Amino acid sequence: MEVYEMSNDSAEVLSSDELLSIFKTVIMNSPDGIITVNEDGVIIFSNPSADRMLGYETLMGKKLMS
Repeated sequence: MEVYEMSNDSAEVLSSDELLSIFKTVIMNSPDGIITVNEDGVIIFSNPSADRMLGYETLMGKKLMS
């Protein structure tokens, strides 16, 4: 997958690693809580805002609904 960023009439192709780094930074620094669960309802990812909002050090490994 290629992503182009336009600035000053020039195009820059971002590598997958660069794009992944950008997404990780956005998700980890988002003021909104972001949680990902697997098909069994177990949390496989939570960003720091989600952990803080729900009062846990980490939500990963916990069941979303019990």
